[in-house]
Amino acid sequence: MDDYGYFLLIAEELNISRAAKRAFISQQSLSKYLKHLEDSYGTALFTRKPEFALTPAGLIVQNSILAQLL
Repeated sequence: MDDYGYFLLIAEELNISRAAKRAFISQQSLSKYLKHLEDSYGTALFTRKPEFALTPAGLIVQNSILAQLL
């Protein structure tokens, strides 16, 4: 699975642990990947509290990835 596939899994599950299980990787590895991706974009792509959800920037990234897949 490529990096954007991991992002889409997290966005779909809205839970890093469940996304990691689906991707057959550790939760720690997926968390590190997400931190690296957010650092590369220079913004948070997900809120962590009060609940895990896409930020407006995360929605833009998700829509961009999905548009490229079509």
